[in-house]
Amino acid sequence: MIRIAIKNPSPLGPNLEKWGDYHFGLALAAALEARGAQVVQHFWPEWDRDDGEDIVIVLRGKRNYRPSPDKLSLMWIISHPATVLLDEMRQYNRVLVASETHYDMVRNDSSINVDIARQCTDISTFRRQSDVAARRGVSFVANSRGVRRDILAWSQEAGTRISIIGRHWKSLGLQGLVVRDYVSNADLPTFYGTTRLTLNDHWGDMSHYGYINNRIFDCLACGTPILTDHFPELKAVCGDSLLYAHDAASFWEAYSRFLIRYPEVIEKTDQLWNRICRNYSFDARAEQILDWIGHGASEHKQTRTALPLTERPDPVFAEAIPSFVSELRARGITREVQCLHIFPTTDHTAQLFRSPGLSYLSAGLGRGPWHLALDPEMSCLADRHYDLIIFDDLKALEDQPTSVHAKILDSARRKLTRNGMVVLPSKASALPALTGRQSVPLNGHHILMAGLNS
Repeated sequence: MIRIAIKNPSPLGPNLEKWGDYHFGLALAAALEARGAQVVQHFWPEWDRDDGEDIVIVLRGKRNYRPSPDKLSLMWIISHPATVLLDEMRQYNRVLVASETHYDMVRNDSSINVDIARQCTDISTFRRQSDVAARRGVSFVANSRGVRRDILAWSQEAGTRISIIGRHWKSLGLQGLVVRDYVSNADLPTFYGTTRLTLNDHWGDMSHYGYINNRIFDCLACGTPILTDHFPELKAVCGDSLLYAHDAASFWEAYSRFLIRYPEVIEKTDQLWNRICRNYSFDARAEQILDWIGHGASEHKQTRTALPLTERPDPVFAEAIPSFVSELRARGITREVQCLHIFPTTDHTAQLFRSPGLSYLSAGLGRGPWHLALDPEMSCLADRHYDLIIFDDLKALEDQPTSVHAKILDSARRKLTRNGMVVLPSKASALPALTGRQSVPLNGHHILMAGLNS
């Protein structure tokens, strides 16, 4: 009997079962056990545990893990793809990425054994449970994140009546739409199954890398129509069976179709799920993993050794990060540092994301490998403020007029906490927008010492 340990990024504690990764891991474990494997879950931070397993499966979300060359190892990247460097992938016998887009970025590296395994759903739990005629309302299951959620903003502009399930909406003035703070995973299928339409969106880095979130497949399994944001891989998988929006006008067009042609929308939803359900369940993913273990995994184990790192982290930036944190501590910030990374580079994204004591969010102008699309006023950040705002690759500003440079810099300072600071590369000191501003050098960077809220 094959023994498998799943390294689950959900942290041990009272909120363990509220993490989506917790239920993801349980569903994968159940599917593997149904096919004869013996499975144990190791939750964060107990990833150093060894229960005599033959193979380690790492669910790569917020946590990274360096596997031992003595054990067969598989990493399944299910979220935060922008934080996973090629060097990390090279340490594994097998890497599963959750999109064809990401697969195409990686597959030509001969030292990475990669395949596609998109998100999926637990078909034993998520399934149609009620008559369509009994369904009511439009739902959005999401926490505010303290940032503007475009799909919700478009719905508000269209005058759509929405019921929100989630937390932290009061500061955005939307608490009146909240009907419940939280719905358990056990109750989620019933909730989806009794709503006429659900809204959905993706983090910017997920859509950039083509990662379709599991809410899509959960809702499809329940026969629930979806109105969602749009990116090419989602359209390639789901075609015109979903309702798509990219701005307020397209939202209204899609919502009108839902209102006027609901039987057709339901039919397309069911047809799509009937076509793809076989390939988007945890049963299918378990079979894929066990097939690899049974056919050729032993060859990879024999040839795999601990590979040297070839993607060298930027030493200047690596040394600067603790200096930034130390400066903030000296200024009286003792809690977890709220960090906003603007125009991020891949290497610096990985370094900041892994830094202890930092809560990380990334942003850039337009769509890209970051969480949020910025405008110069940073309106997408809504009510959020940050202790540390780092500008990274300033090439994105080269084609912008000086007035935009000044506007985005002043917007950043307005988003600082009282004792926060803005960090720019030292070469940014030549930008006209910085002329006359109070700043000091620190570890090869240009520091604006105070925000406009000070």
